[in-house]
Order: sequence, then structure tokens, then C-alpha cells
Amino acid sequence: MSSTRISPLLRPLRLLRLLRTCAAAAVLVALVSTPARADCWDLAADRYRLDPLLLYAIAQVESNLDVNASNVNRNGTHDIGLMQINSTHLPTLSRYGMTERRLREDACASIVTGAWILAGFVRQYGYGWEAVGAYNAGGGEARATLRQRYADKVRKRYAVLVAERERRMTLR
Repeated sequence: MSSTRISPLLRPLRLLRLLRTCAAAAVLVALVSTPARADCWDLAADRYRLDPLLLYAIAQVESNLDVNASNVNRNGTHDIGLMQINSTHLPTLSRYGMTERRLREDACASIVTGAWILAGFVRQYGYGWEAVGAYNAGGGEARATLRQRYADKVRKRYAVLVAERERRMTLR
């Protein structure tokens, strides 16, 4: 019978990972424990070091900014709310107190959760269009074309939003 004991040298690394996960979860719960506000885009973007316009562009592509949007996928999963959070994330989210009902009813919860999911793909793929594509299509080589197609949609919408932001800035 093999032993599953952890080397004393690896225990601090495991503890550090656990603490980092707990801290991220605490921030996620704290951010979404407040009522939805107009600054949710900025709060979520600041927390996860993302551009709020990128999050907004994703929401436009995902749900056309419809808080009540839902979609049933061919693989049996379903997408929930403004940011179309896929039901595969629900077991993980439930550990942090996030429910499907909350994602459906609380726009800010959906925004922060979407930012959290995107940030995970940014850690995996780097801050770029591959991570944006993975937000919708997931990882894996077989899904590369789907990631590219989705990223192109978001990129076009994002370019319009950035141009609008720059135009407003020059009018000041």
C-alpha cells in the first residue's frame, strides 16, 4: 500500500495555494454582497485587473445585456444571466455562497463572477484574445476555432466601445 503523505517541503506550498483560493473567494463574496450598482463593471474590472469595457463587450455578446438571459446548450449545460455563466461553474461557485438564483437576479453578482471566470482564463492563456475566447468556448485544442470565432465577436464590440470612450475623452 502506498503512502499519500505530503513531503514537509510541499506543505507550505499547498497551504499558500489554499490561502490564495480562500482570499479570492472572500473578495468575490464581499464584492457581490452589495446591491447591484452602476459601478459594478469598474469594481469587477479593478479586482481582477481587467478593462471594464472588455467585460461590458463580453456581456453584450453573451446576453445583449439581458440580466434574465438564459440558454440551454447542446451538451446539457445551461448559461445563466447577464454574463451567461455556464452551469459547469456552479459547484465551484456554491462553495463561495454563489447560487444560480443569485446569478439570475443580481446583475452585479453576474458581472463579478464573469470577471472571476475570465481572470482564470487570463492566468491560463495570458491577457489576450485567447483568454477571451476561452470565456465562451473553454480550453483545449479542439475548441481553438470556437475560441477564435468568439474572440473576434468580442473584439469588434470592444473596438467600438474603446472608440466611444476615446471620443468622450477628447470632448472633455
